[in-house]
Amino acid sequence: MLDQLLSEDYRVAVLDADEHCLVADRCRVCGSIDELWSETKPLLLCGDAISTAVAVLEKGSVDLLVPGMPGHAAGLLAMAWSGGGLSPRGSSFLEKELVTRLGGLGKVTMDPDNGTVLMTLNAGSKECPEDCEQKEICPLTGQLLGRDLCQVSEEVLDIMSIRHAVLKTIKVDAYGAIPGKDLESMRGMVESSEVGDIIAVATCCPCHAVMNLFKVC
Repeated sequence: MLDQLLSEDYRVAVLDADEHCLVADRCRVCGSIDELWSETKPLLLCGDAISTAVAVLEKGSVDLLVPGMPGHAAGLLAMAWSGGGLSPRGSSFLEKELVTRLGGLGKVTMDPDNGTVLMTLNAGSKECPEDCEQKEICPLTGQLLGRDLCQVSEEVLDIMSIRHAVLKTIKVDAYGAIPGKDLESMRGMVESSEVGDIIAVATCCPCHAVMNLFKVC
């Protein structure tokens, strides 16, 4: 991932709690956010990924955020930006609407306790190849994808009149990168929401999606 970003002239900041993380030997450890973007060599800023990302984004904008942590980074960022004002919610109705829209393609699962929805067009036992180019033809089946999960997410949330941010990722090596402008838009939605609102945050590529549903408290 670092090689691709550096070859495209991005300046890279790595946020990790472990100063001996997998890419530490390619980075210079920096002591503060103010030092970020000061040189072309990747910089490592140690700390919790979400709280550190919030602090970095308070200082300015980024072109791409490339999550490499467990969980739904956009959902966790939304909760951080809300200052504790978002309560995760599950919705069986949302789950049913997504299943209906997929029309038998792929599968949908939901954790009713925290409202996290996972969608995939890969309903088989084989894992998707890391070098998948996410084009119209699935490399596993040789068939047309049939549906785009970014579009499906938008359609269902529009039908249900749920305010939402659907973040379409850009492929960077085997990772899904979130455009910085979309993060800014999501933050605006979160901060402008009112008590009692139901909002959704989704991160998706054409074949996979993760979504969180929240009630504003």
